Amino acid sequence: MRVVRTAGVIVSGLSLAAFGLAACGNDDTGNTGTGAQAETAVTVVASTNVWADIARHVGGDAVTIETLISDPAIDPHHYESTPSDVATVQDASLVVFNGGGYDQFVQDILESTTPAPRSVNAYEILVNHGTVHHDDDHHDDDHHDEDGHGAGEGEHGATEQHESGSEADHHHDEGDDHGAEGAHGAGGHEDADGHGHGHGHDHSGANEHVWYDFHIVSDVAHAIARELSELDPDNADTYQANADETAERIEELEDRAGEVRETTEGIDVAQTEPLTEYLLEELGITDIAPFEFTTAVEHGTDPSAAVTAQFTDLLTDGSAQALIYNAQTESPTTQQMRTIAAENDVPVIEVTESLPAGMDYFEWMHSILDEFERVLSEV
Repeated sequence: MRVVRTAGVIVSGLSLAAFGLAACGNDDTGNTGTGAQAETAVTVVASTNVWADIARHVGGDAVTIETLISDPAIDPHHYESTPSDVATVQDASLVVFNGGGYDQFVQDILESTTPAPRSVNAYEILVNHGTVHHDDDHHDDDHHDEDGHGAGEGEHGATEQHESGSEADHHHDEGDDHGAEGAHGAGGHEDADGHGHGHGHDHSGANEHVWYDFHIVSDVAHAIARELSELDPDNADTYQANADETAERIEELEDRAGEVRETTEGIDVAQTEPLTEYLLEELGITDIAPFEFTTAVEHGTDPSAAVTAQFTDLLTDGSAQALIYNAQTESPTTQQMRTIAAENDVPVIEVTESLPAGMDYFEWMHSILDEFERVLSEV
């Protein structure tokens, strides 16, 4: 099966043209729709425009942001780096990437580079989350191990991170990134009610779509601030203040999710791909899609006829109260599921993996929350 990556419609109903982001390549603006940025001594290279935007919020005008993949038609899971990508990563002051196999090409470049530049791996922060203390003092050295740059890690604190994280980062390729029981939605973690301020999950075998976990995004922002502060001590206070402000805006998202949860809690949905697991958990929603179906779609293969029939039944018998549709990864099978949903009056909520043009991360997430509330309030 050939999976077609499309510049899909975001949940707020914007047209396909809204995803007319620039093609993959090195982009000093980070392609986050924020205008030109002056080149600075500190260069942050991000794997995708989502993490570029978080880095921009933390670094502000003191850093230059470059994005490796900003075209929503490019799937980071299967992307192969170019010589230009390799040079860009190797020349970076700091590399911010998703990890967990999502953008494995970045991990591969870092592992082949000696010495490797500093890096922040969002997935590693996720899987180490249960051992990380979440207090307000992000200057404390005890927090430094969140992103793998603790004591004794070499000049840049990156080499051991890559070695110790390589096995975890291949979870996606091994097909077990949802845990032994195929964790979906509210049932995917043991502490659904505790998600938010100071939440703690069992993230073993975690889903790699980390940017849909609000609290982890806050942690990533503070990890970026710590790295930038070491690279550029003169602006350390600015980086810390920006990270704190980012965390405050994350808290606003969590508060908004709490409001939406009053409408959405207890609803069953079916995702075409396991993209929004953490958001569903935040909203008290359970994904009842067959694990084998979502895994096959994510890996670009055809689900079996039996599993496809199971997914179809969820839409035709009323078990799934909505279809959560990844509009950037489409295939004949997922398009068929969307058609079946429409024929059975099952509402469709479109979600994406890339920032829409003209939006930052917070605007994007607020639009998604608004759409979940609007659609699911009518089921």
